Amino acid sequence: MGRVFIAVVVVFLGLASAGGADLVTLDGQAAAPAALLRGRVAMLFVVVPGVDDSLRVVEWFDGAGKALPDVSPFVLAPEDTPELRKVGASYPELTVLIDQQAGFGIALGIQDVPAVVTLLDGRVREWLMPPFSRADLVEAMEALAAAERRGPIPLIGTSAPAIEGRTPDGEPRPLDTLTLPTILVFLSPGCPFCWDLVDELKTLEADIPVVLVVEDDAFTTDYEARLEVELREAPSGWKLLLTPEGVREDYRVLATPTSFLLTARAEIYAVLEGAVPGPILENEVQQMLADWESEDP
Repeated sequence: MGRVFIAVVVVFLGLASAGGADLVTLDGQAAAPAALLRGRVAMLFVVVPGVDDSLRVVEWFDGAGKALPDVSPFVLAPEDTPELRKVGASYPELTVLIDQQAGFGIALGIQDVPAVVTLLDGRVREWLMPPFSRADLVEAMEALAAAERRGPIPLIGTSAPAIEGRTPDGEPRPLDTLTLPTILVFLSPGCPFCWDLVDELKTLEADIPVVLVVEDDAFTTDYEARLEVELREAPSGWKLLLTPEGVREDYRVLATPTSFLLTARAEIYAVLEGAVPGPILENEVQQMLADWESEDP
């Protein structure tokens, strides 16, 4: 059948690489990879439609997408060709993108085409590698449409949940006392990727405060000492926030590290899961700050 199911954790590193891929629309406009990592997304990877059996799969893909309005269908190919433009013209409900140097496909492990990948809020649910049938494709997309959205991505654009935190000295530090905009970073002990992300955050050129969020129960003496070292080495403006049980659930954090970019209005602008590379962090932060300046000149 060519179907593969995977665990969420396996795909984090691949998606971090995918986030830096170079995607372009058929009219030459840059497309943000982050748009493919939010919501219910189905991606069909092809090379030159019509040369192999890709065109037949495109027809299946379009039909399944029309029946599932909650699923966003994308067709990706490594180069712009007349055949690919015919696909764009013939199937206007499909978003066709040029995956330059096949960076997005490589990051997601695509080795043969036509192949389909379904993602829910940036987490791969299924791969369909050739050969697969129309029934296989429809089943995979229907499963995507029916899947429950459990992680933090749906919080984007909403007000950040309240936090009644404290400093390590016991001083109350609720969310409304934090300097905004800011980056909230949920960490946990024994998480090597958390320290990798902290190192990446130190490379940010943007002048934005970072708040490291740790649950009270996890704040052991050894962990406190490590965090104190990291804060001393970090840029000014970094803070440590200790939170009671339940805050992670409010933010729908499924794994650490998870970062939330909060706007000046304490709204969640972006969610970044895993040890996201510095350039991707920088891009998201700069975009948030640019949007803020355009709204409030």
